[in-house]
Amino acid sequence: NLLMGNGSKAVDHFNRFWINSTFGILGVFDIATAAGITKYDNKEFSSAVGHYGVGNGPYFMIPGYGPYTLREVTDTVDGMYLPLSYL
Repeated sequence: NLLMGNGSKAVDHFNRFWINSTFGILGVFDIATAAGITKYDNKEFSSAVGHYGVGNGPYFMIPGYGPYTLREVTDTVDGMYLPLSYL
């Protein structure tokens, strides 16, 4: 959300992360929802790139992996970087 210019949603995500990490026993319990902090749907990196006008690109069918566009492949690379996938 921060890359797409949604500052208030980015702050909510950050607050949910530190509250659940601190008081929710490293995220086992969702304390932030009980505290009234809104949970938004997760955005992928491809959504942020698409927000700035990058097209989908060609369509691929990867055996054993499924259908993808070139822009969605960035989500796979982004998801492999472990610290970012936990935020």
